Amino acid sequence: MRTIIILTAAVLLFGCGNAPEVKEEPVTNTRNQSDRVADTVASHTVEGDRDKKNRPDIAVPPAPNEGAKRKWSRSGDPIDTSKFDAAIESAAADLKANPSDAALQKALGTAYFRRGVALTAARQYASAIGDFRKAVKNDPANSEAKQQIAVITSIYDSMNIESPKEGEEPPPLEFK
Repeated sequence: MRTIIILTAAVLLFGCGNAPEVKEEPVTNTRNQSDRVADTVASHTVEGDRDKKNRPDIAVPPAPNEGAKRKWSRSGDPIDTSKFDAAIESAAADLKANPSDAALQKALGTAYFRRGVALTAARQYASAIGDFRKAVKNDPANSEAKQQIAVITSIYDSMNIESPKEGEEPPPLEFK
């Protein structure tokens, strides 16, 4: 066993000692800003989306310096939101029965927040921002929901897309 270990170590040392020297060339950055923007857009685009510019259901990043913001569109992965939907319906029914109960109103806000988190993970930002807005409406102290609204808005801004206005957010994509 010792012999095998010693022979292996000797081969590795001998082999590494004879490796050719790698000459490093200085790197020059000849790329301009628009090349970097194009690479960033390409790396944040779902494979094949660049070929689907004429499809209204797919958000295509704008060309640099394009001007006015484009309208948002529904996108993302459909997910099963049935357990979140049931929690929202239950909390809404409880609140309807006792509208002055602050704890029930906070529970409804929490239910919307949880579905918003799931929708964000599924990249359904337009639907998620609506749920986060409803969470803040029902629980104004929910700082996490406010932060998520700011994050989603900044994602839309970085892509030169207007974010959905309050009340025009779509429901979650249908899960089949």
